[in-house]
Amino acid sequence: NLQDIRVIAVLAGSGIVVTFLYLTLLTALTGRTWAMRLLSLRVIDTKTGLIPTGGQSIGRSIFYLISLASGVGILFALLSREGYTVHDRFTRTAVITT
Repeated sequence: NLQDIRVIAVLAGSGIVVTFLYLTLLTALTGRTWAMRLLSLRVIDTKTGLIPTGGQSIGRSIFYLISLASGVGILFALLSREGYTVHDRFTRTAVITT
């Protein structure tokens, strides 16, 4: 019953968890998601130039979901000199073209 608030909460929570796992695992293991692969983009650690560590990937996913829900991440990218989003800035990562 999609009119029950508990069902809506479970569906929303499940979607958030699945999205978090998808972003974290693919970024930590390959440095890019399927959409990034399609657009020839890759996430790197700005310090080493390698794919992000597990901790960076977790932080990036958390900040991404928060900025996606609030819209602050996009606004921050538009106002930033380098064009970094909130999740890039706080996790010291960058998106590059390959």
